Amino acid sequence: MKLVNGQMQFELPADLRAKLLQFRRKVWAVKTAEAVFTTGTVMALSYLTVFVLDRLGETPAWLRTATLLVALAALLIYLPAKLYRWIWQTRGLTALARLLAQDQPRVGDRLLGVIELVQHHDNNASPRLCEAAIQQVADDTRPIDFLRSVPKPRHKQKGVLAGLFAVLTVAALCIPGAGVNALARWGAPLASITRYTFAQLADLQDRIVVPIGEPFTVTARLKDSTVWKPMSGTARYGRQDRIGSELTDEAYSFEIPSQTEPAKVKLAVGDARLNSLVEPKSRPELTALTAHIQLPDYLGYPPLQRDARSGSVTIVKGSQASFEATASRDLAEATVDDQTDGIVLTGATIKLPPMEVSELARHELRWTDVDNLSARTPFQIRIRAVEDQAPTVQCSQMPAEKVLLDEDTLSFEVLAGDDFGVKEIGVEWTEVEDTLRNPNPQQGEYLLAAGDQLKSSLTVQGAFSPKKLGIKPQVIHLKVYAEDYLPDRERSYSPVYRIYVLDRQQHMIWVTEQLQDWERQALEVRDQEQRLLETNQELQTLSPEELDNEATRQKIARQAAAERANAQRLTGLTMSGEQLISEALRNDEFNVASLEKWAQMLNALKGLSSKNMPSVANLLAEAANAAKASEGSPPSAPSISDKVRAANRDPDEKDEEEKSDEGSSPSGSAPLGLPETTIAGPPSKGGGSCPAGQKMDEAVEEQQKLLEEFNKVMGELAELMADLQGSTFVKRLKAAADNELKIASTLHGSLPTAFGEVAPALPKLQTQELRGLQTLQVDTSTDVRLIQEDLVAYFERTQRSNYKTVADEMSETQVVSNFKEMSIDVARNMSGETIAQAEYWSDQLDRWAEIIVGPG
Repeated sequence: MKLVNGQMQFELPADLRAKLLQFRRKVWAVKTAEAVFTTGTVMALSYLTVFVLDRLGETPAWLRTATLLVALAALLIYLPAKLYRWIWQTRGLTALARLLAQDQPRVGDRLLGVIELVQHHDNNASPRLCEAAIQQVADDTRPIDFLRSVPKPRHKQKGVLAGLFAVLTVAALCIPGAGVNALARWGAPLASITRYTFAQLADLQDRIVVPIGEPFTVTARLKDSTVWKPMSGTARYGRQDRIGSELTDEAYSFEIPSQTEPAKVKLAVGDARLNSLVEPKSRPELTALTAHIQLPDYLGYPPLQRDARSGSVTIVKGSQASFEATASRDLAEATVDDQTDGIVLTGATIKLPPMEVSELARHELRWTDVDNLSARTPFQIRIRAVEDQAPTVQCSQMPAEKVLLDEDTLSFEVLAGDDFGVKEIGVEWTEVEDTLRNPNPQQGEYLLAAGDQLKSSLTVQGAFSPKKLGIKPQVIHLKVYAEDYLPDRERSYSPVYRIYVLDRQQHMIWVTEQLQDWERQALEVRDQEQRLLETNQELQTLSPEELDNEATRQKIARQAAAERANAQRLTGLTMSGEQLISEALRNDEFNVASLEKWAQMLNALKGLSSKNMPSVANLLAEAANAAKASEGSPPSAPSISDKVRAANRDPDEKDEEEKSDEGSSPSGSAPLGLPETTIAGPPSKGGGSCPAGQKMDEAVEEQQKLLEEFNKVMGELAELMADLQGSTFVKRLKAAADNELKIASTLHGSLPTAFGEVAPALPKLQTQELRGLQTLQVDTSTDVRLIQEDLVAYFERTQRSNYKTVADEMSETQVVSNFKEMSIDVARNMSGETIAQAEYWSDQLDRWAEIIVGPG
């Protein structure tokens, strides 16, 4: 006890005070160690967590931030809080007494009272008693160990744990690369610090685009700096099963099956982890391919564009071609035959450089889009170089052979075409060469129409008029030509058409010959119809049983078919006859009235072929298909008495009688009445009582009428034909007379220079002239011989005396033999005698023509 400021101040005994301070140091040491060890353990655990997670994969930044925050919380919050709790709050004796009271309540309470007495002296209390109490507590607590009352001392366990984590931390930090990398990533979780791995892989793209619906490969390649080379790795697409791959050539190739939905692919190789977003997309395809073509200059065409999406384009040689392709998305690269020279790439458009077209060429076009996708296969461009084709030309409505009056005009339609325009269309004609009759044939041509470079086809109307072109009656070869714009190309020609150019007399003779041939064919049709009638009449006489025979029915059916065929043949003849009449009307030499009668006869024959003959055929067909007599007899034709009775009967009586007939029994007796008179008809023929027989009767009757009309028409046509033939004899004789005059006139013109010369000594031109005249004389001789033969045949048919007179005179004068001798004289250049003979026979031929014409 001591006096302070005039007041008594108690003090704790020195040993008790020292003991309490020792206890305080012990608490501070234990609790500080615990706090430090705990903080160190948490921080080490935080670091080791990042280290271990980094070995397993990429530790997310948020998780690394969380571990760092835990460590910082331990260091900045937990540690100061513990120090405050066990150091700052236990620095006073009162706090120590309360701390002791937790473990030793009696001791702690007594110490708490003594400390209160010392710190807060009661002036009313006896100093001696207070001092004695303090001493008493000091004596009582002297044997007690305060140090065992430290609250839950765990510093040793925490120290061991902290030491273990410190060792682990130091060991981790000592691992090359990984320890320091993990520390840096732990200390700066938000920084972009790449995770260190022992197995180091080359980076993958953040986004990989693959072909949709196709398997693809993801390759992970080890870096040269890798420490660990695992023998295998795995990959996982989205939530699908993992796929393994072995190490091959320092890389792992993972075969991913076809995918349609985007997902992440995660690769795991040792402690290395990679992932990338895989996006399946369709491959880039060409949506358009256009060929830009510049044709050769001689064609004069503007640039052309053609759709080449098929991969093949045909271009004329000498052109320049470039291609423009459009893909389904923007492109990053394009090549042609693995070359990029001259290629212009703009977005999704590829422009290829121009190329010369001279031969067949093939090119491979490849492209890659901005997502590094390429076409499954390269696009093949096939350029087919072709020659500029020759034009084509043809005539429509043009027969291969045509007879034409020299004064008529032959009209035809010309169709010409060329791949790059028709330049012009024209006609070439040539006389037919004949060494005797026409040794120097003439030829000519004329333009029909001019074309245009842009007209690939041209249709024009053509016309050929012999008289306007100065062509004499003869055989002409005619053909149409077409030209295009290719320099020095030969003309293209149509087929050669043979045109027989005739004058009026020749034309009349030709038409008459055609009409004679037509008459012969018409008579053949008539004769066939007669034979069909005879067969039908034989069938008509058969009995009903024979008509019902299957073989007979088939024969009737064949007769019907033959009738239709004969009708068709007659129809064709009437059409050809109409064409001949139209041809004859072009020639004024024909008698118009005779031609009109011909036309009327043709109309009659047309009626037979279109109505009567088909009617007979139909009746025959009905007979062939008629019901057989055994299948039920049809009702017989009513007799005359039936018709009279039916006409005089009252209508009401008819109804009543029909009702009574329906109600009567078949076995009932006939009703009584007045006797009736029945008029019997002529006996029926053969099977007329059966359906087939009745149809045969109708057919035969119809066919007989048809033949009567047919014979009548043919008789009238025979008369017309005789008159026509008679008039042709006059024309033919006149033509022969004209030939003789032509020979005489030609020889007379050459008398001054060729008279008296032997044929071999004559100039070439005169020799050719003599040969031509000799040929003409031979031809005339042949014509006269035919006239003579025809006159004899004509007289035998018509018995016209004037024709016999001429035929007899021609035979008596031996005109044919004389003409043959004249041809020899012409070849010998016996001009004087030949002239006299030619003039004589010209007059004689004219006289015979006059005899045929008759007086008046």
